[in-house]
Amino acid sequence: MNYKQLITLPILGLVMSQSSFAGQVPIISSINNFAVPTAQDYSFNDRALSVSVASKATPGTGYTVTATGTGNITFYGVTPATSFAGSTTTTGYSLTANFSATGQFETTNSILNINGTLNSQPTGSTGTPSGVLYSANLTGFGTNPNQAAIGFTTQFNQSWSNQSLLTGGSTGEVVYLFDQVGLNNGGHGRLSALINALQTNNLASLNGKTFTGVESIATVPLPLASILFGTGLTALFGLGRKRV
Repeated sequence: MNYKQLITLPILGLVMSQSSFAGQVPIISSINNFAVPTAQDYSFNDRALSVSVASKATPGTGYTVTATGTGNITFYGVTPATSFAGSTTTTGYSLTANFSATGQFETTNSILNINGTLNSQPTGSTGTPSGVLYSANLTGFGTNPNQAAIGFTTQFNQSWSNQSLLTGGSTGEVVYLFDQVGLNNGGHGRLSALINALQTNNLASLNGKTFTGVESIATVPLPLASILFGTGLTALFGLGRKRV
């Protein structure tokens, strides 16, 4: 499993105790026991995305939800808090999630790609951080109506961020779509209507609809050094963490 288990709790406590992390990674509740992004992860943060719903080319076969955007991107590091500014290319942030006519998530051709360039890169990482920065197949799906957030589990494809320094040997993590209003206002956010349509299998009601001002956190796993540190730290609590 690639989900973060109870080890997240003490790590999250450390994160919240350090003001330098404040606002870096939004406080998102777990969706279907998906991993919870924390400031101990490497993560891409894209803002000002547009999320659209469209019927598939073959009538009656379902719908495709896409999230797209170009512009500034931030790649967050781990303790001590670091961030690497960058920008996306014309292909930018591109998430495609397919659903059947009955509203069931389909993994086939569901994928996230982040294309762009970082101005600098974490010490020890390899390759030039330019081109395909992040690529992953979407393997699972869930919603959190209380935060107006949508989440996907991932399986990494070849990309700049898929290297052992950044992944700690894991093969997948999680990506969330949300907006700050939804996180802080009891779920009444930009994606609330989409979440309701997904939960009621009524994507047809949103065919052709676009939601703007959406944000995304795409997480790369806790790096190996931090895993070892966290494991030793939490041994006192008898906690563990599973990875793929």
